[in-house]
Amino acid sequence: MVRESGFEVNLVDPLTDNLADRQRPGMRYDLSHSHGARRFRHGASTACRVTCTGGGCHASVREGDGEDVCSHGGAEAPRRYVETYWREPALRSVLTDAGWIVSEIRRCIGKPNDRWLSVRASRA
Repeated sequence: MVRESGFEVNLVDPLTDNLADRQRPGMRYDLSHSHGARRFRHGASTACRVTCTGGGCHASVREGDGEDVCSHGGAEAPRRYVETYWREPALRSVLTDAGWIVSEIRRCIGKPNDRWLSVRASRA
C-alpha cells in the first residue's frame, strides 16, 4: 500500500538488522517483530536513532494490562512469543524516553474485544 502510493519502503527489523548505514525519513514500527516490553523499548530507541530529525513513526500495540504467551501459525511454521499489553501513559512514556515526540494515540477496535492503541510520533 505504501509502495503503491509512491514511497520507497524497506522492511527492516530494528532488533536484529544493522540500521547504521543511513537515516530513514520514517518508520512503521511493526510489533509482530517486537513483542514484549523490553524488546519494544529497545526497538523504539533503535528506530528513533536511525530516523531523520522530524521523521515519523507509527506503531500499534494491544491495549490492556499484563502479558500473554501467544502462539500462532501451524505445525510447519509455529510462532510463540510474549505479547505485552499497554496503557496510554506507559506507552507514551516509553516512546518519549526513546526520543519520539508523541502527537497522537488513538484507541482502535479490531475483532470484538480486540483493543489497540495506534501511535503517531515524530523524532525529536
